[in-house]
Amino acid sequence: MAIRQKLIYSRSDDRLYGLSTSSSNTIGGQVEIAHQMMCYVVHGLTTRFTIPAGYFFHSSFTAEEFYCLTLNILKLVTDCGFLIIRIVTDNLALNVNLFKLLGNGSIQNVISHPYLSPLPLFLSFDYCHAIKNARNLFLQNDMMSSDGVISASFLTDLYDLQKDLPVKPMKFLTKKHLFPNNLEKMNVRRAIQIFYPSVTAALKFLNENGHELFQNVSGTTKYLGFMHHFFQIHNVSSKNQYIRSLDSYVAPYVNVSDERLHWLMHKFHPYMDDIQMQSQRAGLPGLSKETAHSLKFIARSTYLTVKFLLEEVGFYYVLTRTFSSDCIEAMFSHVRSRGGSNDATDARAS
Repeated sequence: MAIRQKLIYSRSDDRLYGLSTSSSNTIGGQVEIAHQMMCYVVHGLTTRFTIPAGYFFHSSFTAEEFYCLTLNILKLVTDCGFLIIRIVTDNLALNVNLFKLLGNGSIQNVISHPYLSPLPLFLSFDYCHAIKNARNLFLQNDMMSSDGVISASFLTDLYDLQKDLPVKPMKFLTKKHLFPNNLEKMNVRRAIQIFYPSVTAALKFLNENGHELFQNVSGTTKYLGFMHHFFQIHNVSSKNQYIRSLDSYVAPYVNVSDERLHWLMHKFHPYMDDIQMQSQRAGLPGLSKETAHSLKFIARSTYLTVKFLLEEVGFYYVLTRTFSSDCIEAMFSHVRSRGGSNDATDARAS
């Protein structure tokens, strides 16, 4: 989390707040004032709990420092009796380098647990960040797949078509969805609303009824559908929601032969490769290399984690929303609220 670069002396504590906690702030070293906070949070899978395991103020981190810090946190938490089976983070370059160091030079979905060998330790990027990246790239440039062009211009045309209508097919579709600013790009709800089945249905209806602006929309509707399925598979949060919603895609995972896990491994992966290959042939950017890799990496990690929990650990069911880094986002939100709902809080308030 970004914090205000500010040095504060507390007379009551006789302490300076705002210095980096890295090794450079030793006697004789150059003093560094922190402008970021690194936070580790332990989140329960079988029991509902969220515990901050540690947070550190820093101005810069090398991958090696981050690696050592992560191993120290992992050891301390393991010594407290927790069984850590998965590390989740976003796909920033620093985190990618961390995964490379954990995997001895290569990014792997599963490694041997450093302190509980031979138990596995699964690595994954956060699916919420990945879906936001997929949305942002979809809005920025056209792509291509075997089903045709993938373009956000169809959504823009839909927005222009319905904005003066008293009854709108997509009442939630706004400019903030299609032209988000930097802050709005962080909103997961708006990102996933772009991929709602109702959007896909509206585009298909206009295409089937011969509207001239919505020809060759099949490639775009398939992309929207795949991204929505990907999010749903990773957003299972209740044992009973699938009964109330009559939607099997949000049912808890009870069997490794679940068709959703098969879809992740045998349909989603080839579709991502198809977009990259067809976009390259058409001279279009496609998805960024990092985003395409992270989407496939998340899909495989989810499959392996669910398989391990059901077959090896003996879970009766698995809820995949607990795999996300929402607990860290909630921690940051709480810290900001304690600092007066300030997006640029300082080290003392944190």
